[in-house]
Amino acid sequence: FKTGCDSGIGKALAKHFDKLGFTVFAGVLNEKGPGPDELRRSCSERLSLIRLDVTDTTQISQAYLQVKAYMADTVLWGVVNNAGVLGYVTDAEVLPVTVYQKNMAVNFFGAVQVSKTFLPLLRHSKGRLITISSMAGEVPIPGFSSYGASKAALVCFANVLRQELFKWGVKVINIQPSAFKTNILGTIDEWVNNRNQVLSSLSPEIKNDYGEEYFIASDDKWKKMMLDSPDNLKPVLNDVYHALMAKFPEHLYRPGKGAWLIPFIHTYFPVYINDFLIGESEELGSTPDDLYLHRLASTVSLTFCSLHMSSDLVVQNETSPHLSLN
Repeated sequence: FKTGCDSGIGKALAKHFDKLGFTVFAGVLNEKGPGPDELRRSCSERLSLIRLDVTDTTQISQAYLQVKAYMADTVLWGVVNNAGVLGYVTDAEVLPVTVYQKNMAVNFFGAVQVSKTFLPLLRHSKGRLITISSMAGEVPIPGFSSYGASKAALVCFANVLRQELFKWGVKVINIQPSAFKTNILGTIDEWVNNRNQVLSSLSPEIKNDYGEEYFIASDDKWKKMMLDSPDNLKPVLNDVYHALMAKFPEHLYRPGKGAWLIPFIHTYFPVYINDFLIGESEELGSTPDDLYLHRLASTVSLTFCSLHMSSDLVVQNETSPHLSLN
């Protein structure tokens, strides 16, 4: 049973395990969306789509009953908590509280509710509970305060469950990928709409301090990061397969570029080195100070240009009686 199969990693997992011959229950938010349509066309009858909003306890209960009814003659071996949202990526100060609330509702509380609901079936099978978290849940990354906090909570929850469920023979595994090219950032229109909502929620003082150019520069940076991210999800798929099927799975998998190195540096290097490396990774022009200085320089340049033009006009006016400044 997998959540968040509308797109990205969830959809790839559903297709991958169906192809391997597994019976797959794919939780989707929108049954009529393009992702579920693709799953219907490309997958076998072993795959069942289940409407599931992980923030809706009624839908979670209905999904549980549907899976349990199917399990009359067999057992449920694995649950993969994959459903997640990112929201707008920007500084913690300017991010609306509603974004924090949504991240926690989907990424943390949704996974908690799904886990609690399906654990009776997993205890019976001595199966596997897998959470798809994020490197942002372990390493502080500027712009990811809300998303990272929700994933950090999820990691803590999974680690505690791993210890508590040991006596039941249930193995709890955390998959912590680095950046992959998925649609978690949404479409360009959705991203621009999110930015506009953030800007409209700011006080005049904060909006003036940061400036709209700051958000535009940040947008360009995150878009470039996602475009440069690999679109081959095979490392994630392989790790989830190993977590589900290995006799002795790891408690933590880190698929993807930098997924081990960055947490290693964060854990074992001094804080000032971490902060320096993060600061060095910021592109020129992506901080409010840089943009403020750029705006100031532009203002000074325009003022100087205006004064220069005015002086030229004055000189011309003195030498040409037909030219008027009015």
